[in-house]
Amino acid sequence: MDLMAQCGVEYKISLDPSYRRGDYPEKWRYYEIRGKDGTLWPYSETHLVILFYHTWRSRIDADGDVIWIPSRRSQKGKRFQTLVRNDGEVVQDCDEATCIKVPNKFLSKALKFIDAQRKRRVSEAVKARLAQASKSRPLIIAGKGLTGHFLNDLPSSVNLTPSETFVDGVASDLNGKSAASDVTS
Repeated sequence: MDLMAQCGVEYKISLDPSYRRGDYPEKWRYYEIRGKDGTLWPYSETHLVILFYHTWRSRIDADGDVIWIPSRRSQKGKRFQTLVRNDGEVVQDCDEATCIKVPNKFLSKALKFIDAQRKRRVSEAVKARLAQASKSRPLIIAGKGLTGHFLNDLPSSVNLTPSETFVDGVASDLNGKSAASDVTS
């Protein structure tokens, strides 16, 4: 199942870090959708794997013994397992997480259960305003206000590293000491 094709418009989809280590022909197998309570991966073209994270709380009972209580994250995994019933298969169940393999038809429910990260939605007017704001904001290099367009036109011989007077001025503003001697040595 290609998560990018199914959910790429609405949800944040990232690549598994292991994909960057090699040249793999089937990129869709390395897509993942992360959420607050778990992560979702494609298992095959017909199934998904959902990982539910567990956290534990501790409490001391009347005898002074520590009791470990599963948190809501653990309960979400169990509720999802109950929801899928016979269609789901527990691949791994341990103290840290539970992995459940389910058919693709449970994709929308799984995204809700793991509280998946959605992409930021903005209107066209807001996009235009953000683009205009990013163009008009000056870029400050070496204490000089330079715009990005101006920097592209500069010859490569221009030195943009901070000068001694600039560094000295910043240091005296911060703590009253001179930093120019540190820069030159």
